[in-house]
Amino acid sequence: MMLVSNSYGAARLAVDHLNRSGFALADLSADQAKALYPILPPYVVAANPLDMGGAAEVSHYQQTLTQLLDSHQFDVILVMYAPAAVGLSEQIAQAVIQVYLTHPNRRRCTLMTQWSGEDAAYQARKHFNRAGIATYRTPESAVGAFIHMVEFQRNQHLLKQVPTSISCKSPYDNEFALQTIEQAVTKQQWQLSTVDAAKILSAFNINVLKAHVAMNADEAVAVATNIGFPVALKLRDSKLRHHSDIQAVLLHLNNAQEVIVAATSVIQRVQQLDCEFSGFIIQKMALTAGAQEIRVAVINDSTFGPVICIGEGGSEWQPLVDAEVALPPLNMALARYSVQQALNRKVLKNRYVPQPFNIEALCLVLCQISDMIIACPQIEAIDFNPILMKGNDLTVLDVNVTLMPQLYDIASKLTIMPYPKSLESYATLKNGQIILMRPILPEDEPNHLAFDNSLSAEDRYKRYFGVRSAMTHEEMAVLTQIDYAREMAFIAVDQSKQTEVTLGAIRATIDPDNIEAEFAMAVRTNYQGQGIGRLLLVKLIEYYRTKQTKKLTGYTMLSNRNMASLAKQLGFKVTTDVEDGLIYMELIY
Repeated sequence: MMLVSNSYGAARLAVDHLNRSGFALADLSADQAKALYPILPPYVVAANPLDMGGAAEVSHYQQTLTQLLDSHQFDVILVMYAPAAVGLSEQIAQAVIQVYLTHPNRRRCTLMTQWSGEDAAYQARKHFNRAGIATYRTPESAVGAFIHMVEFQRNQHLLKQVPTSISCKSPYDNEFALQTIEQAVTKQQWQLSTVDAAKILSAFNINVLKAHVAMNADEAVAVATNIGFPVALKLRDSKLRHHSDIQAVLLHLNNAQEVIVAATSVIQRVQQLDCEFSGFIIQKMALTAGAQEIRVAVINDSTFGPVICIGEGGSEWQPLVDAEVALPPLNMALARYSVQQALNRKVLKNRYVPQPFNIEALCLVLCQISDMIIACPQIEAIDFNPILMKGNDLTVLDVNVTLMPQLYDIASKLTIMPYPKSLESYATLKNGQIILMRPILPEDEPNHLAFDNSLSAEDRYKRYFGVRSAMTHEEMAVLTQIDYAREMAFIAVDQSKQTEVTLGAIRATIDPDNIEAEFAMAVRTNYQGQGIGRLLLVKLIEYYRTKQTKKLTGYTMLSNRNMASLAKQLGFKVTTDVEDGLIYMELIY
């Protein structure tokens, strides 16, 4: 942003608000400053912000704005005016409008204006509104609008990023995790400490520092001697919110005598609180030198369902205040954005340690946690306190998991519907090849773009009802990053090669009342005749039947007789509109 004003005070207010929000003005190049000096008053220093002083005239605004637009250096120019003795508010406004609307670079540079004052600036702001140029009453509101513009553009860019898939890196054992949870529920064990929770976490490749159980002081000594000193001794009781509050966590125990003293003192404190004693957890002391500790919690919000909170923790930690909140399901792009937001808000600090944590490794763990709470709907809450981060290595030192008695549909609880893995299925083509049919994923964008480009000119004409140029990344991102609650796209995938190849795709959008879904389909040109179209359409029909949709409809061109014939075979009513050159297909459930 380039800021031009006739008041240093107003400009300073704008700059301070910009800096507090984590933004800064653009640098003014030496060449640009040199070009501005001849047209500025002699006492003005060419800089950003550019304060032309209270005596600035119409010509100064005109020539300065023209020069800045000529430079191609700025995406946004904020022109400010504060009431001055010369009283040229309306004349300057009209001059600024004239320069901007007639300049050839106006489409590549956004002009924002800020005219201070009430009656004195009313007419000027009225001129800007009529010209379609944004105008504001205060420096803070003008800067706030600029920040909203930047964040909107950034969010749109993030939405169109292709997230990294973690499925190949992290094969999960969902069945083992669910069995472990079922065993705990059968015993009515609703709180799982590190020892029990580690089994569930290991199924999702989350590294937990090995923990051992001891039921008395002698067993604690035996375990500590076996794993090696120094050790940490903790009370095995997840009902306590913070074990440290009753000094039930003792660290750096270096010999058997220290373990006996620690265990005995913990037992005495538990007896004083009249709590049920369920044993100790013994762990070898982790090497914390050069590492950083963070805290991650999963909580259930009454509005948003399960949410993941990322921060640095502490005994007074409040997840919704002292942490960045992320909504599952997460992919690597969304996790990376959440971590970056946590760093920006200072709830997470990238400390100066010999091996600072690897953001990608932290994002991977967040994705694994997200996948775990989606796969295990009986998990109500989790508290990872802390996770030790050292370079690429992340290790959970202590974790508590809270289970809930009732089993519910996780999709109904999540704000964002997760990838419906249950809809994946395999099928065999006429040539004997086995393909995977599944819902589309954001990660499919490169392959889907290659698939779309592979279609022949005739197939593209039939698919898009006319000549269509190659899709851009932004357009393809919209087609691959879908809301499964509002639309569905199935793709047929060849997994026999090193990189997956998309062979066909069918998609449908549905109206809000679940009455009608309209579909469109395409099959890779060199794979037509192998039954892919039939397989995809049958899958889509069954999907909307389970959703109790009233009818499925589609259009195709008169020349696409194969599509019409297939639809007729599958029970669609097919009608021809010769005047419009279309075939209408309708299946009523």
